[in-house]
Amino acid sequence: MKLRLTVSPYFSGLCVFVVASVLAIIPLPLWVVNLRPEFVPMVVIYWVSASPSRVGVGTAWFLGLFLDVLEGSVLGINGLGLVLVAYFASSQHRRFRMLRPLQQACTVVIVIALYLTLLQWLRVINGESIYNGFSYLFGSLTSGLLWPLFVYLFSFTRPRTAR
Repeated sequence: MKLRLTVSPYFSGLCVFVVASVLAIIPLPLWVVNLRPEFVPMVVIYWVSASPSRVGVGTAWFLGLFLDVLEGSVLGINGLGLVLVAYFASSQHRRFRMLRPLQQACTVVIVIALYLTLLQWLRVINGESIYNGFSYLFGSLTSGLLWPLFVYLFSFTRPRTAR
């Protein structure tokens, strides 16, 4: 008899969101800060494209507000960015799942670069940050490089359906 451990898909998704949020705020040395992958948008893209009926724009909004509280930034900045990421992922989830992993990684780089550009623009307008070039976009490149690994790791957390 084979023993199987079953976990609620909501609990596993919540754990993944919490871990991604914690990874987003871990302090790093200054020379690595701009290379930090954007874990939260990557998780949003994955879960919205993998399970659009369970995770959507509302989940992204609450996750963005949670991330705003963790980072101590103005409420709604990350929420707005993640809502736009989730909207793109939900509207293109069928096409996105049909792409090869390299094509998916390129799409992730573009979407996260747009997300980071929006965040940087809003932070400069609010006075939280100053414009210091395009170094903030390196996080989108590292996110794209880690995308195939994320897909592989998160495939174990998805609920399996009987065929």
